[in-house]
Amino acid sequence: TESIFNLSPGMLSLTGSENPPITRDFFLSGGALELTDGSNPAIALTPPGVSVTSLIFRHLQASTTSEAVKIELTLGAWSGRATTTQNIYGTAALRNSYAE
Repeated sequence: TESIFNLSPGMLSLTGSENPPITRDFFLSGGALELTDGSNPAIALTPPGVSVTSLIFRHLQASTTSEAVKIELTLGAWSGRATTTQNIYGTAALRNSYAE
């Protein structure tokens, strides 16, 4: 599976360095952020009552040896008559991709 960058809903596909390599996919399904780990069934990373309304992954490359992924999430939660939304941003450097 290939990553989908700069669009919502995005998808991030990472292949580890295990032997044999394991691919982990992060994606939206029915408003939930889910993860597949190799051939295992998908698991929800968001709790019930929380919906992901936007998920964008951005591939950042600062040089030929340094890579990172910026994650942009918009979450919504509803409880009775109260509604809240929250934008969350994070960045993760890809292991062994940064200059020493």
